[in-house]
Amino acid sequence: MVYGLSLSFCVRDIALGRVAEEDVEQIISGTHYKDDEDFAFILQQYSKSYWVWDGCDPVKAVAIAQRLYDAGKILQPRATGDLPAATFDGRWCRSVRLDGKFPEARWVGKDFLDITDGK
Repeated sequence: MVYGLSLSFCVRDIALGRVAEEDVEQIISGTHYKDDEDFAFILQQYSKSYWVWDGCDPVKAVAIAQRLYDAGKILQPRATGDLPAATFDGRWCRSVRLDGKFPEARWVGKDFLDITDGK
């Protein structure tokens, strides 16, 4: 199982076949949507930006994001006043240590997966 630290880039990785959707335990997002309507707006915006380049199919990406949302696999730290996870060391990791807070790169350390273009 893997944890993603960015809704936009992680869904893109799944749509491009870099990570299997069934392997995703959770995505800890930097988004802050309040309801289904807000989430639909985010998907609309991402389908015009993050999910249109490098061969990514925006329709496929929207469907993936919707399935993750429907399954309750998207966490939003910003919605509860926390900071989103740091992604400067990577956007996928094998484990997270929550301890009542959302993960940051300093907590997951070297447990990041090497998800690079072409892999």
